[in-house]
Amino acid sequence: MMMRIALVVLATLATVTSVAAAQPSTTMSSTQGFEERTETVKVVDRYGLEVLAMDAAGLAIMVAGGAADNETAGWLGAGVVMLGPAAMHLRHGDPGRAAGSVALRAGLIVGGAALGAAMATCGPEEWFCGLGETMIGGLVGYGAAVVIDAGFIAQTTRTERRPRWTPQVAASSSGLRVGVGGVF
Repeated sequence: MMMRIALVVLATLATVTSVAAAQPSTTMSSTQGFEERTETVKVVDRYGLEVLAMDAAGLAIMVAGGAADNETAGWLGAGVVMLGPAAMHLRHGDPGRAAGSVALRAGLIVGGAALGAAMATCGPEEWFCGLGETMIGGLVGYGAAVVIDAGFIAQTTRTERRPRWTPQVAASSSGLRVGVGGVF
């Protein structure tokens, strides 16, 4: 069962990675001023791969801590998993997305764990009953948070003016002028 979940999570991460790798995307628009016409380009910069790298680093620290029976490393890895992607959002200048990333991760992990615990059927005398269901629910919530964060939240949009070149020809009684003008 755990192998199937791991395969689903890896397939989802591979899909998000290929979507996040299509960067940057551009959309053309133009604005008309009083005397000049300039073109602007809307550029979307995606940094989902950086978010996935932080998740991978946090998971690696947790696994290494578990293998070495080091509780401190496990907690450090959990901190990187929760706060590392938020640091990437802050690095790209968006504190709102950073706060949303932390809230999304906490909410989906806790919500998934709660749903997993609710699915367990336990008797009144059973200790640790439902622990497996709770962990699976938390892992599914974490996987959903990673997909949403890296695939949809990890992007910034900026607008750039494009240089515009215009040929100019002016004829007068004193001669002919030919030139190039533009907006830079």
